[in-house]
Amino acid sequence: MWTPNDGNSIEERGRVNNGSDLVVMDERAIAAAMPVPNVATLNVTKSSKVHIGPKFVSVTQNVQNAEMVKAPHEWNITREMWLAQPFNSTDINEKFDPLMLVVVQHTVSGECTKFAQCAAELRTMQGWYIALHDYDIPYNFLIGNDGRVYEGRGWNKEGAHTFGYNRCSVGIGFVGDYRGERPHHSQVTESQLNRTRMLLEDGVRMGYLRPDFLIVGAKDIQDTASPGSNLLHALYLFDNYDHKHRFRGLNCTQIQEKFGDQPLRGV
Repeated sequence: MWTPNDGNSIEERGRVNNGSDLVVMDERAIAAAMPVPNVATLNVTKSSKVHIGPKFVSVTQNVQNAEMVKAPHEWNITREMWLAQPFNSTDINEKFDPLMLVVVQHTVSGECTKFAQCAAELRTMQGWYIALHDYDIPYNFLIGNDGRVYEGRGWNKEGAHTFGYNRCSVGIGFVGDYRGERPHHSQVTESQLNRTRMLLEDGVRMGYLRPDFLIVGAKDIQDTASPGSNLLHALYLFDNYDHKHRFRGLNCTQIQEKFGDQPLRGV
């Protein structure tokens, strides 16, 4: 049965609309209320009407492929950096530490190709789970379409990503919908895969993952379409992908009893 730390299917979550209009008040009205710094240049995207003073005007100049908000780190974005809400999560039980299993999902949400978009997507996602399920964003880490790693619950925290395996695994969610059979689907990039490898290498270095850990798609251990055919096929190329599906049908205690004291590679 479901536990309080396990959520509904992540694929049931609706897509997020990140579009918005920008309203700029008459500077004389603002100045009358409080002093503000002078703004010499205003960049607006995805808006047909902008309110400047008493008039609505059309925006004809588009700024494309520009990082409007500079990412605070080249690839490793902490909760503080994407402005996550504070939320308490349960530590991983010591008997499963270090972890031997990494589970990859997809979020089935809108894509984000820039840091500001990804940070906004994660805040919306976290708010949805808190409001509807009263728990934090379910993944330990998320991989944006910009190739950056975003801290979800983080290391050594029990996730809510894969029912039956949350206590003994690290959950990674790729932002987007990677079901290749769908008309509109996300493509896996080399940057995403390389940054995922860097994240997992950090996990081994810091002692959160066993050096011989194995990685699987959620589909490999439960009945789900996640992480989508595109992403699952990409995982096949990882040296530590579990082609033998040895964890399916086992709970965390059974996994620990069966594989806890033996090497995983070549078993």
